[in-house]
Amino acid sequence: MLSQQSEEVFAAAGKAIEALGWVRVTQDTLPNTQEATDTTAWFGFKDDVVIRLTAENDDNLVDEHSKSRVGKSDLGINAERINTFVAELRKQLEITKVTICKMGIS
Repeated sequence: MLSQQSEEVFAAAGKAIEALGWVRVTQDTLPNTQEATDTTAWFGFKDDVVIRLTAENDDNLVDEHSKSRVGKSDLGINAERINTFVAELRKQLEITKVTICKMGIS
């Protein structure tokens, strides 16, 4: 959960996507949602990433989903990608503590 304004978190998420070198697919096609594609280093596979913000009281829940398009196992890449995004989002928001719900890792 983040206590910053939705607009600030949404903008920081966009900056994090850019800083990580992901290719933005859509932005706000669905409310408060950004979609991107990341390419794996080993085989050049395209993986899909969805970042969604949900307001809860005065806070914002950040829900990230990372999914491989190919194969049955991702060798932990999707979880690593989400952790990397969380670290970059922290950097973009310049805060030291973020509790983020990690759902949809597959």
